[in-house]
Amino acid sequence: MKMPEKLDKCPRTPECVAKTLYVDDEGELYRLDAKDGFVLHVCHVRGSEQPKLAYLAEWYSNKTGRTRWVGPERMRKTVEHSPASLGFKRRGKDQQTEWTLKAVYVTEMKWTPVE
Repeated sequence: MKMPEKLDKCPRTPECVAKTLYVDDEGELYRLDAKDGFVLHVCHVRGSEQPKLAYLAEWYSNKTGRTRWVGPERMRKTVEHSPASLGFKRRGKDQQTEWTLKAVYVTEMKWTPVE
């Protein structure tokens, strides 16, 4: 088995703060943990830093025909979770919701102080 290639930045999402990652031949991302060795990478941001990007998702309800906007959020994966459905009870991992993801939007944040 060959050593995974080292990366200096997460290629998945620009807001991820991970600095040293490794990618294998299949394209999976890993971080090096002192205790467990190579562990699958999960993107994360620091709450103590001012966000530079914001994500917004457009969800369409197949049941009612309405659109719901989720966001703005710091991370793309946060807005890609479907909204809660009225009367929906999860009884298995393959249970379908009434929501369909139409689009995900991103914007660069330009912060100005409020007077």
